[in-house]
Amino acid sequence: MNKIILRLHILSLNKVYEVIFDTRLSFRENLKILNELVDLKNRDYYIFDPEKKIALKRDIPLKDFNFRAFKNLNLY
Repeated sequence: MNKIILRLHILSLNKVYEVIFDTRLSFRENLKILNELVDLKNRDYYIFDPEKKIALKRDIPLKDFNFRAFKNLNLY
């Protein structure tokens, strides 16, 4: 399957979105598609994994991260 469910907490907007992203695409590409549906105000967010306490690269496919089925991420 090429889908993953993510909960994105966009801190600057104080909003939470639960989305299904395509794992073949990068964060940048998935957020660009999401921005067409919902006005995110900014497409160049930094992605932070609060569980592992690390920033994630935005330009590699999501399948390379080996996320579990549901993941919480913060966007700055």
